[in-house]
Amino acid sequence: SEFSGRRKLRVGWDGTSCTNYVVMGEATESGEMIQVRILDWVREFGMQELSTVIIRKPLRGLNSACFSYAGFVGCVTGMNESRITIGEKGDGDPPGENLRGMPFVFLFRKILREARSLEQAIHIVRNAKRTCAYWYTFSDGKTREAVHLMTDREQVRLIGFNEAFSHRDGTFHYPPMKDAVFGGARPAKLVKSMQQSYGGITAQIAQKMNEDFSGRGNLQNVVMRPEKLDAWIANASLESGEKGKACYQPYIYFDFKKYLD
Repeated sequence: SEFSGRRKLRVGWDGTSCTNYVVMGEATESGEMIQVRILDWVREFGMQELSTVIIRKPLRGLNSACFSYAGFVGCVTGMNESRITIGEKGDGDPPGENLRGMPFVFLFRKILREARSLEQAIHIVRNAKRTCAYWYTFSDGKTREAVHLMTDREQVRLIGFNEAFSHRDGTFHYPPMKDAVFGGARPAKLVKSMQQSYGGITAQIAQKMNEDFSGRGNLQNVVMRPEKLDAWIANASLESGEKGKACYQPYIYFDFKKYLD
């Protein structure tokens, strides 16, 4: 999602959208909770050369890990020590978007610093002065809850496990799926992959699934386990074409717990 006045900046970059999903219980092989964030943006900018994990330990607030880029002060994907895990997807350019508010990348930093529960994370979003339209995907590894938040400047709609919903413009309808909440830029491929892997999803299977629906601009993929506070991260290479996408690169293991001692 971009403010209409900035749309010209993304001319020719049709891969700039994302996918998020959370599975657990009957959807996964062991019942564990897995959250996946697929960042489809602009590989041509070369940000993958600056990929890093930023650990924040504020004087007041919660410790967090942000899967990010050197020099970037916001957050697009992350988790905190209270096992709150977050991801995002743009949701088009509906009327009423306005840049006078808190950009989501700083809203995410606020959530990671302050939210000790899913309820608190949702409260922060509801009470923020929001700007553009986004889907947020949040999970809580303590309570094993997860939710999509379909948001814009005026409203917040919650989508939970086993709940059917449609895109804002009605172009695609997501079927209900027990112990799963999911949405993305290539919804038909996402649903097909989820249905085929349902009941056997592991962190490694999720990495393979991501190849089915990652976009042309696939910059970074993060497979997270909120209950265990660990993750696997893959970043795009500088090679153009399909082979350079993040989904085809090696995943690197990261254990957030090691930084909490």
